[in-house]
Amino acid sequence: MKRREFLLSTGVTSAGMMFPGLVSQRARGAALSDKGLFNIPRPMDARVNVKPLFGIRIPRELHEGPCRPNDPAGWDRQAEKAKAKQSFIEWKDRTESEMAKSVNLLEPEYVEFAGDHLIDEGTWNRILEQDDRVDMYLLSRYRIPGLGYKTDKPMVMVGNDCSTLDVTAKLDSEGHEIYGAMDMEQVTDLIQAFRVRKALARTKVLVVSDGDWDYEYNTVRSNLDRATMREKFGFDVRNISIAEMMDHFEARNKDENYLKEAERITSQLVQDAEKNSMSAGSIKDSVMYYLTAKSLMEKYGCNAFSPTCQEFCVSRLPMKYRVTPCLAHSLLKDEGYASGCEGDLNVTFAMAIQICLAERTPYMGNTLVADRESNMLWIGHDVPGRKMKGYAQPDVPYRIVSFTERNWGATLRYDFSRDRGLPVTFCRMSPKLDRMLAVKGIMRDVGGLDQWGCTLKAFIEVPDVTAYFREAQKTGHHFSMVYGDYLRQMRTAADVLNIEMIEIS
Repeated sequence: MKRREFLLSTGVTSAGMMFPGLVSQRARGAALSDKGLFNIPRPMDARVNVKPLFGIRIPRELHEGPCRPNDPAGWDRQAEKAKAKQSFIEWKDRTESEMAKSVNLLEPEYVEFAGDHLIDEGTWNRILEQDDRVDMYLLSRYRIPGLGYKTDKPMVMVGNDCSTLDVTAKLDSEGHEIYGAMDMEQVTDLIQAFRVRKALARTKVLVVSDGDWDYEYNTVRSNLDRATMREKFGFDVRNISIAEMMDHFEARNKDENYLKEAERITSQLVQDAEKNSMSAGSIKDSVMYYLTAKSLMEKYGCNAFSPTCQEFCVSRLPMKYRVTPCLAHSLLKDEGYASGCEGDLNVTFAMAIQICLAERTPYMGNTLVADRESNMLWIGHDVPGRKMKGYAQPDVPYRIVSFTERNWGATLRYDFSRDRGLPVTFCRMSPKLDRMLAVKGIMRDVGGLDQWGCTLKAFIEVPDVTAYFREAQKTGHHFSMVYGDYLRQMRTAADVLNIEMIEIS
């Protein structure tokens, strides 16, 4: 299989709701969703099956010359074999201790060959015994002669060594998927990139729409090419109508289990909020929309979500049921599911990548120039998450503000000015999925924090705002953003995904 051909292989009263509760560290870290209510596997939990191979050349006969200049007088083949096996044990232990947590480490193999570089059939059987499970072969500093012709699985050679460059160059030129890594940090980046690839192949987005919405300017015109999305990455979509979504919503509102869960989540959201300006009932409506989304995701085997917004709005159903999708996006992302506004598959794809690499909730939104002279951008939508600093970290402080002037449509808000000076990384794909625009910036300020409407903004300083605007014309304007500098990891992921990465950093 050619590397560049197919990457898929591998109860609270209203009055009580108006004031912030006392927030404990433990409560903030508690999960909102009842794990017993839904069973939706997360793409980010994909694990990479790595098979380590330790190759070593030990001659059968005594010789001296260009390849072995040492004095052969005291050469002892058995002593050299014992030394090699000890080196294997040390490499095996070191590899196991340094390996990323997202790995299933298959049994490491010691592979010995002589000066003719031939490997016998029995050894090949042992090497390839788990080939059907392998996502990546990890080779020590020395080659495994012939491996590139015995398997089409990807290989990574680790070590600042001649073979790491030479073998990779040869096999890459022949279409094999192979990478070189100087050290275990680079190996870890490659493993994370393979994990991204597996996660994308396991992602199926529930899109709520009545069909192609040609007038929703900010998603359709720069959305992903669906054929490329499916064929190259396995990233799939299931469409349902807006009517089906809201019929399901009505049914869930008659289900005692869902009503109790909605009340519990609403109560906890308000208790943990540092500020809230909405009634219990209005928040609970949006929580029920979130639970409806999860119910339908489970029904259709989906693990990501992206409903259209303008199309939903003109249907008048949001006004009837007093809901917007905003809170659902925040809560789903906090659980590790990509959830993109406005039926935008492009930004949902970008989120899926960043969730795997950063293991934290991405923020997304319109990303436009705020000020050219100071190289300031703003990115804004009412969809921050409580886990923007990491899924294993305590929740960030948040507020609850309505989307509409009439005080319905719950949204979470975060004060980005708390993080002045912190690095962020945001990205988006080209419609044909052949390029990724990745931007590194510094968080500077917040806007629209307590205003109703889609008003929340993060102001971010970037190296060259004009360069961003020029390149974004090839991608569109919704970007996925995470806290931290992840450009290095995204470069590796782009390479493994066969996507050109354009950096502004």
